[in-house]
Amino acid sequence: MPTDKKRKNRKLKTEAMPEAELATISGEELPIPNGTVLDPLHTAAQPAVPRGRHYTVSIAIPGSVIDNTQTAELATAVAGQIARTAAIFKIDEVVVIDDAANRQEGTVGAGAAFLARVLQFMETPQYLRRALIPMHPDLRLAGALPPLDAPHHMRATEWAMYREGVVVSSIPGEGSLLNVGLDKDAYVPQALRANVRVTLQMGAQPTEMTLQQPSLGAGKQVLFGQLAKPSSPRETEGTYWGYTTRLASSISQAFKDGPYGVSNMICSRNSPLSTCL
Repeated sequence: MPTDKKRKNRKLKTEAMPEAELATISGEELPIPNGTVLDPLHTAAQPAVPRGRHYTVSIAIPGSVIDNTQTAELATAVAGQIARTAAIFKIDEVVVIDDAANRQEGTVGAGAAFLARVLQFMETPQYLRRALIPMHPDLRLAGALPPLDAPHHMRATEWAMYREGVVVSSIPGEGSLLNVGLDKDAYVPQALRANVRVTLQMGAQPTEMTLQQPSLGAGKQVLFGQLAKPSSPRETEGTYWGYTTRLASSISQAFKDGPYGVSNMICSRNSPLSTCL
């Protein structure tokens, strides 16, 4: 049994430990310095990781994955799975490579166009699709695909700092009204082009206001918003905010059009990427 003198010495040694080491002693509630987090696999306290993400992740998909399908149902399902995979792994850009055989200059292959349309349809929040996505035969079955449920696909009962909207009316000198999927429209003081999708910063809590502009509907209750970059949710909060879709005529054109930090890649034939471009 330890004597009182040994207990006293042990207590003095514990109090002399640095704060980072105090956090490693199991079975005791000890103070942890501000701005640190505990790694469950390691005992030492570590500095908190910044919330924002300033890099982007892109993938390239050949349009021939659609050309190889036998039915429209299967083609839609394949495109939907690609969209879901991109959302799960937080892909910021999907490049559709138009690798159709015998493609004429200035045209887009059927498979690449089909894939790009379905990818854009799936990424767009449901409350914006009617205004932004025109009807097309390629999207005939896309409505039956399960939604991505991405962070920017918010319901009318949800509130967040950022929200996607579409401009429904705009008057120079008075501002714009936007549909943001809520029971009230959002208002921004800038005059924007109609039917354009924008990202709004709505604030931590709703800010209601009464319109004074007669052309936009004086006396109407709206929510005040501020224009934001589409990358702001990712850069400021680390929130995944969907992907963009673009077409490229070849894999080499995809790299030319985007500033990608590629250090080492191989193609399907297990040879250097430069031999496949």
